[in-house]
Amino acid sequence: MDSTSIRPIVLAAGRGARMGITKALAKLEEQSFLERIAATCSQLPTARPVVVVGAEASRVVEAHAGLEVRWVHNPDWASTHMIDSLRLGLASVEAAAYLVWPVDCPLVTLQAVHEI
Repeated sequence: MDSTSIRPIVLAAGRGARMGITKALAKLEEQSFLERIAATCSQLPTARPVVVVGAEASRVVEAHAGLEVRWVHNPDWASTHMIDSLRLGLASVEAAAYLVWPVDCPLVTLQAVHEI
């Protein structure tokens, strides 16, 4: 399979209630979780990632305006489950394969992705 036909889908619709901040906006060493994931994705020979947002969607998109991602909005993020955000992400693009990446996993390394 051609690796450019793999599409990362970043699930970032949740509110992050236990963290006290929307996870996509949470910071780790000066970068948001989403920025870290996008930086790793940019080093892969894959299609640009799809990012499914919900809670504070406009704030998340505005804070990450420079990222090369495809935004998908889950308007029912508060009353649905993560699988519903995944379904929206999958329905938004076609690919031979998908890499599902929860936004609260910003420390996944490039090497780990290559080993998948």
